[in-house]
Amino acid sequence: MTGQTISHYKILEKLGEGGMGVVYKAIDKKLDRVVALKFLASHLVSNDESRRRFIREAKAAAALQHPNICTVYEIDEFNGQTFIAMAYLDGEELSGEIESGPIKVERLLDLAEQVARGLQEAHNKGVVHRDIKPANIMVTAQGQAVLMDFGLAQLAEGGSKLTKEGASVGTSAYMSPEQTSGEKLDLRTDVWALGVVLYEMATGQLPFQGHYQQAILYSILNEMPQPITGVRTGLPVDLERIVNKCLAKRADERYQSTDELLADVRALKRTTESGTDRRPSSGEQDLRPSVAVLPFENRSRDEDDEYLSDGIAEDIINALTKVKGLRVAARSSAFHFKGKNAPLEELAEKLRVGAVVEGTVRRVGQRLRITAQLVDVAEGYQVWSERYDRVMKDIFDVQDEISLAIVDQLKVKLIGQQHLVEKPTENDEAYQLYLRGRHHTYRLTGDSLQKALSLLQQARELDPSFAQAYATESFAHAALTVLGFLAPSEGWEKARSLVVKAIELDDSLAEAHSYYGMALMLADWDWPQAEAELRRAVALKPEDPNTHGWLAELLLLLRRFDEALAEAQRAYEIDPLSVEGNRKRALCELFSGDHEACIQSCRRVLELDPRHALAHFYLGLAQYFSGKLDDALKTVQGASGSLSYDPLLYSGLGYVLGRAGRVDEARKVLAEFQAGRTKGLPCSWLISVVHLGLGENDEALSALEQTVEEREGLATYANVFPMFEPVRSEPRFQALMRKMNLA
Repeated sequence: MTGQTISHYKILEKLGEGGMGVVYKAIDKKLDRVVALKFLASHLVSNDESRRRFIREAKAAAALQHPNICTVYEIDEFNGQTFIAMAYLDGEELSGEIESGPIKVERLLDLAEQVARGLQEAHNKGVVHRDIKPANIMVTAQGQAVLMDFGLAQLAEGGSKLTKEGASVGTSAYMSPEQTSGEKLDLRTDVWALGVVLYEMATGQLPFQGHYQQAILYSILNEMPQPITGVRTGLPVDLERIVNKCLAKRADERYQSTDELLADVRALKRTTESGTDRRPSSGEQDLRPSVAVLPFENRSRDEDDEYLSDGIAEDIINALTKVKGLRVAARSSAFHFKGKNAPLEELAEKLRVGAVVEGTVRRVGQRLRITAQLVDVAEGYQVWSERYDRVMKDIFDVQDEISLAIVDQLKVKLIGQQHLVEKPTENDEAYQLYLRGRHHTYRLTGDSLQKALSLLQQARELDPSFAQAYATESFAHAALTVLGFLAPSEGWEKARSLVVKAIELDDSLAEAHSYYGMALMLADWDWPQAEAELRRAVALKPEDPNTHGWLAELLLLLRRFDEALAEAQRAYEIDPLSVEGNRKRALCELFSGDHEACIQSCRRVLELDPRHALAHFYLGLAQYFSGKLDDALKTVQGASGSLSYDPLLYSGLGYVLGRAGRVDEARKVLAEFQAGRTKGLPCSWLISVVHLGLGENDEALSALEQTVEEREGLATYANVFPMFEPVRSEPRFQALMRKMNLA
């Protein structure tokens, strides 16, 4: 056709062809401009469905005028040939750039923002593309990304359908789970496809692969992709979070609008351009309405009813975190002020919130009196208050009313949410037992965890469908095992069976996936699946600092230190006054060799809890490895003498004494461990640490072999604790790492 004139267009050259059509470069002789003409492929000219799709593409794109969407000028027919005249773009398909390898982060984010802007325009006009892929994104010589090929487009809910429901259409590798199943589609299917494109730009490979179409579709429906930071090092953890949220299997767990996705891409772009590696904690995000729910005061005669007042406050926190546009202080940070009677101004400043919720709970038998008030700290006045006189069975309704009242007063838009508090059980007695059990798990002592097991077991016996009770009991078993109060064979088996049951009952329960990830990590040494479960938990509950903390610990054990620190930092940002969040950050710094930073983080932990034995343990090690032997001795000796007996801290004392040449004192510690006087925690890992302090590497490896054989919870930490550096290259040590899948 080169050289021919079609209508008022002179064909200059052929640009390319695909399954649906052939594209030519041409001159518009009327307006004297270069255009692209797309002709329906000759073998499809007589196919009515292909003609309808071709016309649909023109109509869908013509309705959209945006710099990141290819402009359609007209659709016409000449001598029986249907063609579309559109803007000519001097560039190449994004797929060509990806073929050259992963794209630099700065360019990736720039392209992502442009494509998202184009999709935002389409979605705002009610058009769903349904075939987002690199081959349908043109990148001009000036770096402008432009969406092409709206041949599969349909009008979203509320407009006329452009294709029949139930038709599975699109390109296999980029199809959303609902698209592969032929289900009803909306804009979230484009969000998924853009997530696949982002994954491909970041890694140079597809997240879901297979040798044939059905294998790809099976992977999309059933498998978790390898995290982008596991494929390519040096990627921002927030880019991974964005990709994971786009690729959530369930549409209601993805970004619910392109606006949300675009906001996160822009925030990360600003962060990257400023040279920081953490999410901004001020500016745009700080302008959101923010609230802290303080622990409600127990005014019952029975002090044991404290579980109820704490539980009500915690459930209100959990409910409010579901509200889009509202920032809620994490439980650990809010509960840090329990019983301290600190001024509200101080609370608000430390928690970085503008409003505070306070309340009281009084119980007499089955009767409850709950009071709650919302205080605007900046203005210094009470915004709202209410008193509720109810019976125990109405507790969920009260929590829901309080949450909705807070949201209303803070003027936060609820998008289709009628209730915030979901009833985890219809059985009031089971719920009370659960609250008491959960209350005891937070104390993390042998006695409190044993009490928790009994209460949680009773709760699930009263209601066998109570998923949260199964999940929390699983955590209690895992904690008792790690702390050495249960044999690994018994504790992990019970923890695993309970959490699997919780997931069967409620696959959307973030805590269950988090606890399952912990078990897979510490008991089964199944690192890919453990990471998948933890990332699933993050996707379900992005603002949960505990899951970010556990994910940080997993990444640490895999020696992915930069990623681990980013997750620990995220946990800290969500919950800055949490002892655990600060501890995880100190752990990252210790394991990655940033000893000075670890020392500072440990001091922050000790400001929050001066008797935190693990913080003293890390601090002593960081001081020793930074060359401050005297400081290290002072830290571990002082803490060992003033705190309740802690085996880990005591092993640190033995290690530092050995390194200081105080052999007799180190051997005294070793003898106590060998005699089994550890008050719960398994001996062999501790024995190994003290042997390392004494320079007895063979004996240390023998003890470590026993640790691995017995699957003690601390076994995997030999891969990262700095004391094990002298034996890391030993064949026996390497064999143990292979056994734990850590080679």
